[in-house]
Amino acid sequence: LSPGLPELDNAAAPEALQSVPTLFSQEKFALPSNLPERPLVRDMLNKIPSSEDMQQANDQRLRLAQAYLSMGMGPEALALIDGVRRSDIGFYRSGKVAALRGAANFLLQRYNEALRDFNASELNNNKETDFWRNMLSDLLGKEGSYDYLAMHNDYISQYPPVFQQKIAVVAADRAVDTKEYNIAIKIFETLTQSEAATDEE
Repeated sequence: LSPGLPELDNAAAPEALQSVPTLFSQEKFALPSNLPERPLVRDMLNKIPSSEDMQQANDQRLRLAQAYLSMGMGPEALALIDGVRRSDIGFYRSGKVAALRGAANFLLQRYNEALRDFNASELNNNKETDFWRNMLSDLLGKEGSYDYLAMHNDYISQYPPVFQQKIAVVAADRAVDTKEYNIAIKIFETLTQSEAATDEE
């Protein structure tokens, strides 16, 4: 349909979940900014049914799910992630795809489902996962303590902007509820800094 488009590296999908410092890297998730988005997405969708084997199809599903998440398209990402889970539960677990599913449910405000996803055993012993678990527990009225500012530089600042904005609003709202107004201001300042950095790029 769109000849001449460059091949996207399938290895970027599992790599983005296991080999980089954060589970949700905007640098890894986003589509190339110098290429038209719609033809790229259409090409990736068309490659799923035409893949040579299930592994290749799931690599393509996962890469497209990452792109959808970077654009804030939770339902579309969730459909692809569930396709991975149905077709190859081993790949789903080894690739820590439950984290992507949890993030998609978080964007959709399905916090119970998101917490179940992040509670997957393959995500244990991970500082970033602990942050998500505690944030979601707090949103559900359960005991959960988390420090947005401590996580910002190494993790949250690397997330897609739509993630950064939603998490900042949640954390600032929590700070206001506990009358930590200076913390709320600092949280919103991180958003301003992130937006300025994006504009410079």
